[in-house]
Amino acid sequence: MKQDIQGCKLMENEMTTVKTISEDKQEMTLVHYEHNFRCTSTDFQGGGYSFPCSPDGVLDEDRHNENLSLVKADPSYVDEGICFWTERVWLCSCGSGEIPQIECDARGIYLGKMCYKCRDERLSIYRPDVLTDTNYWHDEPIEEEE
Repeated sequence: MKQDIQGCKLMENEMTTVKTISEDKQEMTLVHYEHNFRCTSTDFQGGGYSFPCSPDGVLDEDRHNENLSLVKADPSYVDEGICFWTERVWLCSCGSGEIPQIECDARGIYLGKMCYKCRDERLSIYRPDVLTDTNYWHDEPIEEEE
C-alpha cells in the first residue's frame, strides 16, 4: 500500500482509499470513488458510465481509454462529477489485518473464515483427505441438502 498526502493508505489501484483500520485489526472502512457520466439521450435515458477515480476525480485515461473517449466525445453524456460510497470490511480474526476467505471441506461444508497467513495453520487440524476427497470417511451422518 502507498501513502497519499493526507496519510490515508491507498490500495494498489489507487482508486480506493482505506480510511480506517480498527485498533484491534478486526475491521476496516473503505471509501470508493467514481466519476459519473449520465446519458441524456431519449434512447438511453437513465443510462451512463461510472469510472473508478482518485479522491480528487482523476481518471486513469489509459485504463478506460475506449469508453472514456466515447463518453467525452458524445455531447449526450453529462458529467455528473464524483460520487463515493463506503464499505465496511471484516478482517481475519488472527489479527493479521488481511481480508479472510471462506474455506470449505471437499464436500463444500463450511470450515471457517481465514486469511492466507493463517490458512495452513487453521486447516492443519483436519485430515488431508477431508480437504481433497469428497468421499472421505466420517463416523456421523452428513445430511444431503434439499
